Amino acid sequence: MSRLDEEEREILEAFEEGKLQSVKNLDAELKKHRDYASITARKDKFDLPEFVKVARVEDIPSGGRIWREFEYETVIILNVDGEFYCIADLCTHDDGPLEDGPIDGHAIECPRHGACFDIRTGAVLTLPATVAIPTYLVKVEDGDIYIENLDD
Repeated sequence: MSRLDEEEREILEAFEEGKLQSVKNLDAELKKHRDYASITARKDKFDLPEFVKVARVEDIPSGGRIWREFEYETVIILNVDGEFYCIADLCTHDDGPLEDGPIDGHAIECPRHGACFDIRTGAVLTLPATVAIPTYLVKVEDGDIYIENLDD
């Protein structure tokens, strides 16, 4: 296996593990490598999901959020200092909505029992929750915000 193939595998694993939360970040990582053109030509092997437009950048000011309902999931799209994140509107402690839970940095707090989650990874930051929340891919193109299509 060549050094480039090994680096590409590591990038893909980081992407699949949620360490790279957006296609923008995946592209940024891939661009670091000399053979970006060859990787881009093979990008279809990453099997990225279909995306659906949910808003314009100006619709979600820094510190703001919007909700979108899909057939089986309601999500929150958040703007934290110009970076956009998408999480399930679900506290895994009691299956209630995170709704208007306060945000501190990259943490959202459940308004009922105080469980906190990292909006970048879904990781649990404080009890009483013990299970991470789902996070979804986000990309921004030409001022439009897209998230992975959850109805696929």
